[in-house]
Amino acid sequence: MSMMRKLFRPGKGAVPQRFIAAFVNATTSFRGDLAVWDTTAPTDQGSSGVLEGKTLGANDFFFVTICPATASNSYGLLAGVCEGTHIGDTNTVSNFPDDSLVIVQTWGVHDTVRTADDTVAAGALLIASTTAGACADAASSTLEGGLAGVALTVDTTYTRGTVTTANKVTGFVRCDH
Repeated sequence: MSMMRKLFRPGKGAVPQRFIAAFVNATTSFRGDLAVWDTTAPTDQGSSGVLEGKTLGANDFFFVTICPATASNSYGLLAGVCEGTHIGDTNTVSNFPDDSLVIVQTWGVHDTVRTADDTVAAGALLIASTTAGACADAASSTLEGGLAGVALTVDTTYTRGTVTTANKVTGFVRCDH
């Protein structure tokens, strides 16, 4: 079966998605957070990159961190939305430990895209927010951060860590250009 057939005619339970695995360089990141490539990490990757007991070289892996609160810091750096410790992870209560592996969804439908406010409507363009790790509705924002995706549903609340009133949408993530 060709990839184009899968993209436009997915079977039951199949969702078009793409993922990467990266080390996370933050202790406050959760499932649904907007992640960016960490450009400060390469200076210490060679010393801290241990995977399954093997030390990795400086170019063998990369770090992501949650999107900063300054939108201009996200230009071209959006990696995707944090999925969890594995594909299909639904845990939004536990954070990812610093320097641990995290799965980041770079493209496709994600059911927990964290938003900064509770006024996101279906069809809204999602961009980097002034709330670290969150997306904002481009139409109701003056930010100029990178485009992260499109909201497919209106926002709802969910539990992010200990915050039971965090906002999220189901969105189409498009950070894999």
